[in-house]
Amino acid sequence: MSRPPETLTIEESEKLLITLRCALITGFKAWKYLRNYTMALLMLDAGMRDGEVAKIKVSQLIFSNQPVSAIDANAGLAEKKCERIIPCSARLAAAITEMYAVIWSARPEILTGYAFFTHDSRKHITVRQIERIIGTAA
Repeated sequence: MSRPPETLTIEESEKLLITLRCALITGFKAWKYLRNYTMALLMLDAGMRDGEVAKIKVSQLIFSNQPVSAIDANAGLAEKKCERIIPCSARLAAAITEMYAVIWSARPEILTGYAFFTHDSRKHITVRQIERIIGTAA
């Protein structure tokens, strides 16, 4: 029997994001902290599942060098195999814009790959890695 997912309070969510954002300010591997912060925002603000975040492509977040206003979680990405349109919050759009400026626009091959990767944009980050990143920050 599976347990229902745990939900963070608003205060816990803000603390998690502050922790991830403060780590970004330190400059140590800044691109990884930006990646982690953006992944957390996709889960908290857009309600995406970790499996969806792991497999999302840059092309689903950026259109004409601008962040999309809504994310198309297509049937291949969604856990329950149904498509849904998810609106982007202002802070999520800002994080996507920053990801584009700092990471994605640096190498054209990334624009056709996964948004969140470790070393190779053709291979997405794993769900376990996302769990570990968020768990460590928490």
